[in-house]
Amino acid sequence: QALLAQVFVFGSRLKRCGSGSVVVSFVKRMFLITQPNVAASLTQMQDLGLLRDAGVNFEPSIYTAVLVAAFGGVKIELSPGRRAKVHPFLILLSCLPVTSIQLSAIIALRSDMALEQPFHDNGASDRGSQLLTLKTVMIVVVFVVTFKTLLSSVQLVLFLLNPITGLEAKLPTLEQWVGPRNVQNPLICCSFSWVSMALWSLIALMLNVFFTYSVCGDSMSVILEARTTTDVIYNSLAITFIADLGRIWWEFLASVLHMSPITDFRFKLMNTNEVWLRGGELTPQIQQSLICPELTNFIITWTHWGCVARICNANRTFLSRGAGARRMETSTSMVLMYIAYKRQLLMLLLAIDTNVLPAARVACAYWRVHFGIGAQNMLQYLPTLGLQLVEKLYIISVSDQLKVATEEKLRGHCGDPKYAGVDGQHGIIESKYRHVTLTFSVIMVVWLIGPSLWWVAHRCLFDAGHLSNAINSIDDEQEQEIDDLEDATERHGRRLDQLELGLMQVQRNLQLR
Repeated sequence: QALLAQVFVFGSRLKRCGSGSVVVSFVKRMFLITQPNVAASLTQMQDLGLLRDAGVNFEPSIYTAVLVAAFGGVKIELSPGRRAKVHPFLILLSCLPVTSIQLSAIIALRSDMALEQPFHDNGASDRGSQLLTLKTVMIVVVFVVTFKTLLSSVQLVLFLLNPITGLEAKLPTLEQWVGPRNVQNPLICCSFSWVSMALWSLIALMLNVFFTYSVCGDSMSVILEARTTTDVIYNSLAITFIADLGRIWWEFLASVLHMSPITDFRFKLMNTNEVWLRGGELTPQIQQSLICPELTNFIITWTHWGCVARICNANRTFLSRGAGARRMETSTSMVLMYIAYKRQLLMLLLAIDTNVLPAARVACAYWRVHFGIGAQNMLQYLPTLGLQLVEKLYIISVSDQLKVATEEKLRGHCGDPKYAGVDGQHGIIESKYRHVTLTFSVIMVVWLIGPSLWWVAHRCLFDAGHLSNAINSIDDEQEQEIDDLEDATERHGRRLDQLELGLMQVQRNLQLR
């Protein structure tokens, strides 16, 4: 179905020259579409014309399934041939078991480490130096492994926080959710509104970001604590299992409850002329559906920049898809990834410099918040209250784990300056290891603007007038692929005709005998 949709995206572009029917007939012939449901879907796609894709990628897990459910992409089989959409709040409730396991595993992992012992010999032996180098390399490998998951989670959060997403998204109507009889119920209208469903999706996505980022931080302590090469390699592989539990839990629930897979789901948007007018204003239909039109129109007007509109060739706010929103989300997510991994780098450098595991600092910071140490008023005590509410989800006793970590292993020395967090020593570490942090920043910046630099270099090296001949257009590539497929179809058709004639000849010979 995804391949058919891509072919019809190109087919809709050929309608101007009357070639759309050729593509339709070609697809029907090529894929032998004879089933009524597939043919009906084919006709619907052809009538709808160009399908707009939001251009947001994600990795299937129980947390991303909440956002997919808000778009009507999660369905459960009620009976053969009958499916019903699943509300994102129900998917969020199903996250609680795996969330409890992940939280408990992280806190138990931190308290079980040898927090009080040094993890390297300060270069006293060649074996110790080589082992520390291997540990550093494996930490980088774990960061690379978790980079895609963390990046996609951050991009989904930005996509959801974009105020224009709810206006452009192709969302199921209230009647499609609950049927025509229940559309007048105020409670149902509130429960199935985009605001409420976006809230549940945001909670799930933030949990996914938290667990992935926590795995990155704890992987340093798990790998640095290892005493042998075998332990270093095995620990680097095992720590990513905690972040991968969301995907495993979703696959289990989808198979047991007969829910539709979300691997091929794409976030769809309404056509541009259904949402925007030529002047960059919203259409009257969209204006009538707004909860707070004054605020929405203010955001649209404030983010409608003429320079960005000329660059993107779209006369509307740059928060709109196709008018700069994708570039903005990609740039913002990359900047956030740079900040996150820069902090992880400083934590690693601080751990090597002080010979103290990062988990020891995290345990002390958690201990301070858990017991409200240093809180002088109610406002400063609010994090402690919030943390105690979250700890209700744990399957182990957090207080006992913290006592083991801070009192028995660290012997109550959490107030020692060497157990202070990295945020207070950011400048000291960066100035001491300036060559390392500068190299990291240069690599990340080149990674961020690498494609743009390559484009500029390409324009400088080649004549701008002949540049378009050296760059293949996507439409040209699709035309060439369709032509090749048509030629292959004709060859197969001629071969089938020859085989049919041969079969008829064999049948006549058998009848004569």
